[in-house]
Amino acid sequence: MSANVSTNKVPSVTPSFRVYTKFYSNSSRNVLVKKASVGTKLHWTIEGPSEYHLMPLNCKAFSGSTAGGDLYKDIIIDGCSANYDLVGDFSVAGPGELATSLFAFRFFNSNYVTFQCVVRVCPANSDICDFDCPSTIRMKRDSRPTADDPSIQQQSVITHLSIVPPDVELKPLLDVSSVTSLGPSIFTLVFITVIQVL
Repeated sequence: MSANVSTNKVPSVTPSFRVYTKFYSNSSRNVLVKKASVGTKLHWTIEGPSEYHLMPLNCKAFSGSTAGGDLYKDIIIDGCSANYDLVGDFSVAGPGELATSLFAFRFFNSNYVTFQCVVRVCPANSDICDFDCPSTIRMKRDSRPTADDPSIQQQSVITHLSIVPPDVELKPLLDVSSVTSLGPSIFTLVFITVIQVL
């Protein structure tokens, strides 16, 4: 005896998607940046599917080419900049997109910086990912629980930036990803008078 069984594909309750972060030479996003000189102003984005809203939670910049380790700098805390001399507040740049500016920096004895961010991802019809960061007042984030809603997720995104001396010629295509934090005594930051835009 045989039976014919038909099945219908049921969409996953927990959606699957990818969120990523990149550095560009400017807000036109026509040149992806992988290398930069200290002090270079970069356009930093976090991007996901257009049917979702993103909310930055925390970002760290780590010394070296991997995330983790003892030498890091918190650059975004509770969704807002931890140091406006380095990075601005993220803002919504479009559906499923966040953007801000960041000045390239380096850690002492390292030519690489790894950026890691934790991002909340919400369906477009949810207000859980709404946020605001006035430059003088940090708004408290929505503390409503999200564990009961499988459509709201947190994702970690990572990118890397190679820091080169100012006199090195940079090629048009460069690459970068993610953020961490470090104490001022361990971390070297030098701004140059003329900012080189990649």
